[in-house]
Amino acid sequence: MHDEFDETFRINFTNATNATILTNQAIATILDDDAAPTLTIGNKTITEGDNSTATITYTVNLDTASAKPISVKYTTADGTAIAGNDYTATNGTISFAPGETTKNVTVQVLGDTIDEFDETFFLNLSDATNATIADNQGVGTIVDNDLPPVLTINHCRGNWRSHQRC
Repeated sequence: MHDEFDETFRINFTNATNATILTNQAIATILDDDAAPTLTIGNKTITEGDNSTATITYTVNLDTASAKPISVKYTTADGTAIAGNDYTATNGTISFAPGETTKNVTVQVLGDTIDEFDETFFLNLSDATNATIADNQGVGTIVDNDLPPVLTINHCRGNWRSHQRC
């Protein structure tokens, strides 16, 4: 049982006994009553690099195979991470051939040497054809790997009343 197109077949009538065939062919249709498969996307976490890019790979899944081709649009969106600074924005369409249940979408994460909080961005799914979207958003978490800055204080032995600088 899987989602498929309605199917038709023909019935041919021949060699009637004691009857006249007025119509020699009938068309029958089998209506598909299976629900369309559902799409989901998972969350991903990656540790940021210092000067290069790293790839975060989202997996988009169908809960069951389908005999129909399936497509769904995707696009990234800023959270606390900003496109161009922390990751490279991307968008497109994922296409599942009949029988396929898993596809991947990659997003490039940009490294830096700035100490910052962990940041997030999103990969959003929309406009599915021949499927429904059960989970339309994957969260991408970029874990910061940079050390915090070091604060130093010089000890000065000048006269503070004379506003001397050290």
